[in-house]
Amino acid sequence: MNKNLQFLLLGAFVFIAALLIRSQQLVSDLITTIMLIIALIIVIIPLYRLVFKSLKK
Repeated sequence: MNKNLQFLLLGAFVFIAALLIRSQQLVSDLITTIMLIIALIIVIIPLYRLVFKSLKK
């Protein structure tokens, strides 16, 4: 599996987990907000690489 695809799936998993944790209010909002931001960064960077590398070819 492509490294970018692995990071994309990892970011999506962390994002979903952060949303579930936030909806259950298991930890503070600050921690879940930080998790959501990190997950979005993990998702956006590989997605950017996948899209723009395929456009350059």
